[in-house]
Amino acid sequence: MAIQQPFKSAGQASVALTTASAAVAIPGDGENILIVNATGVPVACDFQLVTLTAVATSPYLVPANSRMLVTIGRVGAVFGAAFPIGTAAASVYFMRGDGSTY
Repeated sequence: MAIQQPFKSAGQASVALTTASAAVAIPGDGENILIVNATGVPVACDFQLVTLTAVATSPYLVPANSRMLVTIGRVGAVFGAAFPIGTAAASVYFMRGDGSTY
C-alpha cells in the first residue's frame, strides 16, 4: 500500500483566463502538479516540456472552483496551459511539488 504524503509546493505559476488559452512555465521541481481552478467555468489543461496551447479536448478537465492533482513524473522544465470552457474572469494556478494528498 502506498503511503500518502501531504502535497508540498516547490514552485507556483498562474495564468489569467478570459476566453482564450494561456500558457506559463511552471517553476520548481517535483513529480506532481496541483491545478487550482479559481474561475467560474471548467478549464481544460495540458502539460509539455515546451510551450503549448491547451484546447477544449486537452486531457485534464478541472471543474469550476476546484482542484486536481496530476502526476507528471520527474522531468525537467514543464509548461502548463489552460483553456476556459466558457468565459472566465479569474486565474488558474499550477503548483509543482511532491505529495499525494492536498
